[in-house]
Amino acid sequence: MVINRDDRTAPPPVEESWARVDAWLAEHAPETLRALRPPAGKEEIAEAERTLGVTFCPDLVASLLCHDGTDSGAAALELTGVEPASLADIVSHTLFWRDMGADTEESGEEDHELSALWRDEWLVITRGVAGDTYDGRFVTCRDSEDYGRVGRFFTGDAPSFTEWRSLREMLADLADALEHRRPVNGEVPVAYGGALLWEGVPSPVGDPVSLLDLAERAGEPEPERPARSESPFLPGADTGTPPHVQDPGTASLSFARVVYRRQDKVPYQPDVLFAENVAPGDVLLRMGVIPGSLRGRDREQAVFAASRLWGAARPMVRAGTCGAWSFVVQDAGDTWRNNSELRRPEVLRRVSAGTRAILLYQQGVGVTRTVYEDGRPSADRQEQTAYDPVAGDPWASARASYAELLAELRPDFGIVFDPDEATRGELPSGLVLPFPDDLQDPDPDLDPGPDGEFDLDPEDMRDFDLGAVVVANPDEVLRRLFLRQLRRLTAESGLDGFPEVSGALARLDRGEPVTIGDGSPLDLRTRRIEAEMRASFTVGSHREETDVTPDDLRGWGTRYNGAEALRRFLRYPLVAGGSAVLHARLSPDWRAEVLADLAAVRTGTP
Repeated sequence: MVINRDDRTAPPPVEESWARVDAWLAEHAPETLRALRPPAGKEEIAEAERTLGVTFCPDLVASLLCHDGTDSGAAALELTGVEPASLADIVSHTLFWRDMGADTEESGEEDHELSALWRDEWLVITRGVAGDTYDGRFVTCRDSEDYGRVGRFFTGDAPSFTEWRSLREMLADLADALEHRRPVNGEVPVAYGGALLWEGVPSPVGDPVSLLDLAERAGEPEPERPARSESPFLPGADTGTPPHVQDPGTASLSFARVVYRRQDKVPYQPDVLFAENVAPGDVLLRMGVIPGSLRGRDREQAVFAASRLWGAARPMVRAGTCGAWSFVVQDAGDTWRNNSELRRPEVLRRVSAGTRAILLYQQGVGVTRTVYEDGRPSADRQEQTAYDPVAGDPWASARASYAELLAELRPDFGIVFDPDEATRGELPSGLVLPFPDDLQDPDPDLDPGPDGEFDLDPEDMRDFDLGAVVVANPDEVLRRLFLRQLRRLTAESGLDGFPEVSGALARLDRGEPVTIGDGSPLDLRTRRIEAEMRASFTVGSHREETDVTPDDLRGWGTRYNGAEALRRFLRYPLVAGGSAVLHARLSPDWRAEVLADLAAVRTGTP
């Protein structure tokens, strides 16, 4: 939030605040001071008033007589994501927004300041960091009770007022933030390389409540069975609700509620993964099913249990057999990803290890069959995209494509599979401890070119010239530097409290190899942290069952980001891995800490 000023204390004059800002910049960020433009002339201000047909409020005039905005660039003065506009920008941007709001009608009471998209008496006083006019601040010079207030506008949103009641108050808060390092809208000022930067204030991580522990203590619930032998949400029921979608009237998780008309039943066509000559229980373990959750369930039980607190947003899968093949379907869970766990490359690699695996899935109007052999995708891949919807049923052709590819499994692989029949009744099932996303290839700029140089843009590295550090230091120095930064990151994110992480750091310090993604304790820990983070997105649906606070949820998000950086550090080449760590750093002073660590490594200081 904006600094809360005591209502009884009037902010100092604009000139005084600008003098304090200039003095701080002169000492700490001279490049930003040089970017500030000289004062505007009184005649120039008067000409701008005539052009716009508005008398500027005294605070705006006083500010322009101190500085006519700032020049753009890396060192430009910035506050809450915007830069003070020059007089010329005030005129041009205000005229632009007048044109934008010219054809709109006022709503509500005419006298209410914010009842219009734009008013002629509103003056744009900032520009976006990229120089755009679509996000910024304005000051109202309209004769009303809101005269002089600072507002915010953004394309597509209704204008609103900030907590600053005047430009004088906004500049006073800027001066206070610089002198006392007070946060403004969750950011604190940082001086680096002669320029003023703003960094987020990290939230305390503490020891967040384990959502998975809460789920385990809650125990698995059982659905109340209807009096009839056949549930309306089991396959074969005459309803338009796909069997894998829970009854909207009883759903407790934050799924989108989709209403289906009662019409001809929709065929059950789930994502299905087949594995050759592997028992169903072994397939589930390869998928990462938590052993303690492994038992027989029918589809109704699986859907019900996974959607409650016990499920904690983890995928619920069931497995069975069809001839020499096992199959797996996902019945529920996984509100974090938009696709099923069965499509994850790591799952396909593990399930197909030493054998063959076939995945059939539908996404939108496209249907795909893909084959993996011994951990690798094969050339046997088919896709069908349906663009000829049947009148009144836009998904009919997609369902027909699914059925066609499913039928072709018999002559191609000897698989005979009827989704309704094969998945009816109890099957071995369990919750999955999800595997993380495959890492994308690192930025090619993080690899040295033919001349040994690194094409690293400081703007891409949070205004830090990592390229200069890389070029000037040998790999061993860089490795020790990045390890120090990794230790700082794990402390900031609370990861250093896990023995698997602290043990891995100790091995790295000794120069020993550390791997991840191999089912090791470190691998399981990082996967559990991701599961905790995912579960945090569903806690709101179970608020009455838990004492989880917003700080707990933020804590798991912070730990997840740290764990992802650790994973990249262990998997990527040296510079790319180190860059991932620096990107994830939380301390506002991380740049200075990098330079301090570099000096310590060079001199051998512990």
